[in-house]
Amino acid sequence: MNYKEAYNYINSFTNYEQVPGLKMHLKSGGLERFERLIEQLGNPHKSFKSILIAGTKGKGSVAAMIDSVLRLAGHKVGLYSSPHLHTFRERIQVNGQTIPPADMARMTEKIKPLVDQIQSLGDPALVPTTYELSTAIAFLYFQEMGIDIAVLEVGMGGRLDATNVVDPLVSVITSISMDHMEVLGDTLEEIAGEKAGIIKQGIAVVSAPQDHIAMGVIAQTAKERSANLTVVGREVYVGTDHLPEVVADEEGIPIYQAFTLGLAANSTQPEARVRLKLPLLGNHQQVNAAVALATIGVVNGAGINAGTQAIVQGFSSVSWPGRLEVVNRDPVVMADGAHNVESISRLGQAMAELFHGKKVIVVLGIGRDKDIEGIVGEIATWQDTSVLGTAVDRVIVTHSRHPRAADTRDVAQHALNQGLTVEVRDEVGVALARAQSLAAQTQPGSEQSTVVLVTGSLFVVAEAREYYGLAPDLSEEEGDGA
Repeated sequence: MNYKEAYNYINSFTNYEQVPGLKMHLKSGGLERFERLIEQLGNPHKSFKSILIAGTKGKGSVAAMIDSVLRLAGHKVGLYSSPHLHTFRERIQVNGQTIPPADMARMTEKIKPLVDQIQSLGDPALVPTTYELSTAIAFLYFQEMGIDIAVLEVGMGGRLDATNVVDPLVSVITSISMDHMEVLGDTLEEIAGEKAGIIKQGIAVVSAPQDHIAMGVIAQTAKERSANLTVVGREVYVGTDHLPEVVADEEGIPIYQAFTLGLAANSTQPEARVRLKLPLLGNHQQVNAAVALATIGVVNGAGINAGTQAIVQGFSSVSWPGRLEVVNRDPVVMADGAHNVESISRLGQAMAELFHGKKVIVVLGIGRDKDIEGIVGEIATWQDTSVLGTAVDRVIVTHSRHPRAADTRDVAQHALNQGLTVEVRDEVGVALARAQSLAAQTQPGSEQSTVVLVTGSLFVVAEAREYYGLAPDLSEEEGDGA
């Protein structure tokens, strides 16, 4: 079996990323199915320590920050995340390196006889999903590589996610908002309940600031399970009295932000705080960094140590593509995978901080299972320059190759209903070429210059990165329809 064969085999099973599923509590199998599978593989997840991260927004960024710091501290770290931008192998990394194609194929071959045996029983409820298979492969690979600790990003929800079989050193919950309602529930309380499902008996939990409803669910669950709860902004100091210092290069393009965090919220002692430089842009990343720092503080007490130097260097060198990333410089093109109303709102605030007074051309592609009306409505509010400091010049609606991409006509109609100037370009590359052409008509670097923003979906962002030559060779996965 070569890598492409392994990839196609894994994706031949039920894939909830491709087709939205039933509500989480109605899905057949639950965790028991994956627990049986992983037990028959020898419980590889018990061979290493772990950190488990759930949430609606920011969990990938937090995972990347923790991974970077722990690697700089000298630990061998596995990172498991989803979805991927360009190649499926990005989901499984050890010390910053994606799993090699040959190893991915070998791990798949190792699992296939067991899956064949399960399929022969004739009960569809026992057959693992694509996500469960990839999680099992990650655990096997981490075991083989002899990692010290795995940083595990929950795929969706938490309570019934395959990653939730681990007993982590700490459970982490990033910002919770309305998303994946067709799977997780129709209310914030229901969604928070699924996320809080990763809280374990007697195991510490770290939470980002939350809406009071979500925080109520988290706090109650932590209390019921005797889990010590650390909340950013309560036990963790975040210097939010002022916006972070944004540092730009000689051409005025932002390259990093600097801010102060501390593990003692009310401490005025200098040694309790640390000044960080972070190449991930946007004020919201300051809170994500605080969540990561609090998590590192917990694992420091559990034998996975990271000193101040590793913390400073780890944050300054973190990489998490597709999140307020500069993908082109002339004209400036930013790419961000915001895909729900709250993340689009935060993106608008970040763009105002970074590009105050400039016009923005939005290249927009949205998944059909997302709140299209809400997302477009939020973008329409960016036209008020007195509030946000940016103005949407126009929206160029496009869609990715992903099977869940929304019809451009539907998105465009919503944008027109909001009074936005709209164009439609069905291919991402064509949309970007048009946006660049329009942006080039303004004076680069001037106060009147125009910035291009690609957003609405990580899949659209991935195609933008490919368009600008920032993606790896994808020939290994061509023709699979992913």
